[in-house]
Amino acid sequence: MTPGSKTAPALNMSGALDRLRARFLDAYPAQHAELERLFRLIRAGQGDRACLVEFTRILHRIGGTAGTIGLSALGKAAQEGEARLLRHLDALPPNGPVDPALADLLCGFMTISANHATGP
Repeated sequence: MTPGSKTAPALNMSGALDRLRARFLDAYPAQHAELERLFRLIRAGQGDRACLVEFTRILHRIGGTAGTIGLSALGKAAQEGEARLLRHLDALPPNGPVDPALADLLCGFMTISANHATGP
């Protein structure tokens, strides 16, 4: 073996990551559509705690998976969005209203998300 050459296990791992990335991106438009639905509810002042919890759950899943499969900008944006929502969830009374301005904190993520939902 020469320095820098790939071994068979490294090639298999690369192929597996490529397949995972392709599956993730194939399914991503549906995830983005759900995020859009929740985002519109928040922006319209109709979001509730359950809406924020679901948005946070999806962001958590995206944040973990996207970074692992090489979509670092999406993963980082999801992790940052999740952290912002968790801070708001911690401060939100159980039946308290969700401030529509919270949507402003998610705009950056939604832009990056839309770019991945529509493909290259």
